[in-house]
This record gives sequence, structure tokens and C-alpha cells, in this order.
Amino acid sequence: MPKNYLVRGTHLKILRLAAPIILANLSVPLLGAVDTAILGHLDSAIHLGAVAIGAQFITVMLWIFGFLRMGTTSLASRLHGAGDSLELHLLIVRSLLLAVTLGTLVIAVSPWLIPWGTKIIAGNNQASFDASVYASIRIWSAPASLCTYAIAGWFIGRQNTLVTAVLLVSTNCLNIVLDLVLIIGWGLESRGAAYASAISEYFGLAIAIGFFLKTRTPQNWKLSWAKLFEPSALKTLFTLNAQITVRTFALVMTTTFFVSMSSRFGETTLAANAILISLLYLTAFGMDGIANATEALVGKAVGERNHSNLKQVIRESMLLAFIFSLLFSLVFMLGKTSIIGLYTNLTDVSASAALYMPWLILIPLVSFWGFQFDGIFIGMGLAREMMLSMLFSVIFIFFPIWWLSQTLDNHGLWLAMCSWYLGRSISQGYLLRKKLTHKLS
Repeated sequence: MPKNYLVRGTHLKILRLAAPIILANLSVPLLGAVDTAILGHLDSAIHLGAVAIGAQFITVMLWIFGFLRMGTTSLASRLHGAGDSLELHLLIVRSLLLAVTLGTLVIAVSPWLIPWGTKIIAGNNQASFDASVYASIRIWSAPASLCTYAIAGWFIGRQNTLVTAVLLVSTNCLNIVLDLVLIIGWGLESRGAAYASAISEYFGLAIAIGFFLKTRTPQNWKLSWAKLFEPSALKTLFTLNAQITVRTFALVMTTTFFVSMSSRFGETTLAANAILISLLYLTAFGMDGIANATEALVGKAVGERNHSNLKQVIRESMLLAFIFSLLFSLVFMLGKTSIIGLYTNLTDVSASAALYMPWLILIPLVSFWGFQFDGIFIGMGLAREMMLSMLFSVIFIFFPIWWLSQTLDNHGLWLAMCSWYLGRSISQGYLLRKKLTHKLS
């Protein structure tokens, strides 16, 4: 078969799987943009800052359990490639049981953690108090969020990304409608944003369960307690998840530190950074679409033991990721003033956001490697390597550069963020090359 045909076929496979996730993922930052835009047009920047802080705290609490998505995708994609339907369904039941347990635990400890966590991020001020109220409402959606993580990851692993797209779009569309009703219509301000998100998460879970139940057949639902809690399967699941948890904890601590330092520069800078972070998430979720497709295809190639296909997917997915990153940077560069204007009409916040916008233009070009390597590592089951690269980037790049550039104030903070993304990319590239040379040469 001609090489060009294979390359074109790989591109089409990646795009076919990525397109629904990219379109759906865009609804996530769109939701954040709507929250930010609505709150940014209220009479005070405090509401915008409070949601930024409260949402960051919820991110810390829930992203730590992001292994429920990534770990499930990693194992499911390889089981799908190996054709093991029974073990594939045992996997999702194990993941859901774990999600419910962890979500309930998060709610149980939240009365102690939320006041402490929001004060650490923002200090003792009005924004911190409002953020605590926001987080106390949002936290009740934890079981729904974590179960949806698991189901979405399972469907991605089975190369059914359309289900994940429907989940995200339906949840976020409802959230946007509820934002308009609760924030503007009922005047609930940051509390309205929290209620809207919590209600929408449970709505999304109901849809996810509906899709999941449609996969039931007599053959793949012959489940038993002995098989469900088989020791070697549980060990594999927990080892993989533990490594992803450490990696994710380091990631969310870094982003939380960023928000916390932003609050030290005043409410205007905090609000400006909230806008730029919302746009950064737009990039991240777009890049994740390609990465998620890569996870499924890489995992399937590993399950099939098809080394040539594995190399092809890695190479072509990286090229597509670069193209997308370039498009994001161009959009931010050409539409800077218009984009910021959509978020806020507060003059001082707009001016501050425009001042730091060049960092956001740069980030897609230095970060796309890291997003893509994450997808490759998850598909190959290289959670340990992914964890090591993250720890290296946080400990030896982000914090040292932030410390040395404190005289630059918020510019120094953004310099540390860009350097962190670049460090992740370089370290992951080194580890992947080493692994491929050892395994596939």
C-alpha cells in the first residue's frame, strides 16, 4: 500500500475521532467564557475573581481524580485493541464504583477543605469569601463529575468519541442557559454560576448512563464479584491511577499557584488573568481533542501489537497538533482586542488583559507537544513516565523560574507558565524517544 495513502488514512482516522471531541471541548471554555463574560459585565470585578478562585479550587479537588478518565481510556483502548469485551465491561464497572466512592468522600471532607483552600488561593478578602460560597455549592456535583469522567474515558478508549461529544455539548449548553437564568434573571451572581454547573453535571451523568446501558449484551454482562475484584486487574488499575494522580496533583498545584499569585497583584490583575486563563483553556481543550483521538489509536495499536501503526499515529498526530496550535496563536494575535471585549467592558481589566496577551499567543506553540505526548503516553500505558516529566517540569522549571523572575510581577508569572509548558514538552519527548528506541527498534 502506498505510503502517502497510509499517511492520509491515519490523518483521516485521527480527525474522525478528534472532530467530535474538539467541537465538544470548545463548549467547555465557551461555558467558561459565558461565565466570565456575564460576571465581567456586572458592576464589580470581585464576582469574576470569586468564580475564578472557586472554579480553580473545584478543579483542584476533581482534577486530582482525572485518572478516572485517563486511566480508563488507557486500559480500555488496549483492551479494545486486544478484543477482550468482557474485561472491557468489568473495567468500567470498577471505575464507576471507584468514582462514586471518591465523589462521596470529596463531599464529606469539603466543609473543612473549602474555607482553607480558598483562603490559601486568594487570601482573606471578599473574593475569597464569595469563592468559598461558590465552591460549597459546586462540590455537590462531585460524584456526577467523576462518574462522567469514567464513562467518557471508556467510550474514548472504544473509539466512540461521538458519545463524549454529546455529553459535553448537552451539559454545557444547559449550563449556559442556567447561567443566563440564575445570574442575570435571578441576580444570584457567583452563586448562580455554581448552581448552574452543579445541576448540569447531574444532567450530563444521566445522559452518560443512558449511553452506557445501551452497550449491554448477555455476553459482556456476565459479571461476577470474583471477576470484578480480581486482584491482578485491581492492581493494574490502582497502579496506573496512582501514577496519573501524582502527575495530575502536580499539574493542578501549579495552576492553583498561578491563580493564587494572580490574586496577590490585585483584583484587576486577577480578573485579567481569569480572562486569559479562560482563553488558555480554550487552547487546552482544543489540543485535547487531538490528544484524546491519539490515546484511542495508540492504545489500540499497542493492544494489537502493531508497532508500525503505532509509529505512524504518533508522527501524524503530532503534525496535526502543530497545525491546530498555530491556528490558535494566529486567532489570539489577530483578534486580541475583539476577544477581550467579549469578556468584559471594565476598562482597567481590558487594558490589563491586553498587556499580558502576548504570553497567551506564545503558549499554544510551546504547549502542544506536551498535550500530544500526554495522549501518546496514556495510550501506551506510560503513566510513570508522564508523572516523572510533570514532576521534573514543576520542581526544576516552573518554581525556579517564578522565583527568579518575581521582580517582573505578573509577567514573571506568565514566563514561568510558558517555561513550564516547554519543559514538559522537552522532557516528555526525551522519555518517549528512549521508550520507543528500547521497545520498537
